[in-house]
Amino acid sequence: IDKNVSFQLQSILPLLSQLNSFHLLDSNDIHLTHPFSSNLQILTIPTIVSLSKTSSITNLTISGCSLDQLSYYIFKHLPLLTCLDIKHCSSYYSQVGIRFDDERSKAVHLKQLMIFNFEYGFEYFKNFAKQIPKLTTLQLCATSLDMMNAHQWKQLILSSLSYLTDFKFIFYYQFQTHTVELNTQLNEFQNEFWTEQHHWYTEYSLSTCSATIYTIPYMVDSYQLEYESNRYGNQLINTFDK
Repeated sequence: IDKNVSFQLQSILPLLSQLNSFHLLDSNDIHLTHPFSSNLQILTIPTIVSLSKTSSITNLTISGCSLDQLSYYIFKHLPLLTCLDIKHCSSYYSQVGIRFDDERSKAVHLKQLMIFNFEYGFEYFKNFAKQIPKLTTLQLCATSLDMMNAHQWKQLILSSLSYLTDFKFIFYYQFQTHTVELNTQLNEFQNEFWTEQHHWYTEYSLSTCSATIYTIPYMVDSYQLEYESNRYGNQLINTFDK
């Protein structure tokens, strides 16, 4: 954005007292240092650099952030947040070392969370989940092998995400060679807890170099079919009705 335009926009924003929604895309040149209207509820920003204390926000979309920014900044300054959409969650955006302790702010109003590129392991998400106790909808894409453990997900849901009713995910992992144990491990996502208790149906694919497991219906628009791969669907669903 041109510097003059940036300056003008920052000058105008505080004057828009009835502003309800603001979307800033692909630019960190504008720093939202002035308080927004108390009516502002919907905000889209590229990174945390563009965010000031806007406590009235209920819906936030952010292109990139880290877990420590969520734990110690976003949840602290946006206590009314109900819906959070993150395109890329990675330590790349971290400003301080990740510290998980009892001082983290809880997002007690957060109901919907979407993270489409989660670059942490399961243990990090497990600790993070303690901050979102009332979550009802979770959409998650990750590329860590430890995300593909149905038992630890079950324990997490029972202990920290008891309100969760809508869970969609895509977990992908590349490897040298896979074993029979991996097939058995992925099949655990199709047991009674997932299908009968929660009606979360999955399909998984194994190739010579990768494994993918995802909920049905598939949550994104594109699907990459790996060479020499086998798909294993849930017997309770019709694959052709996805």
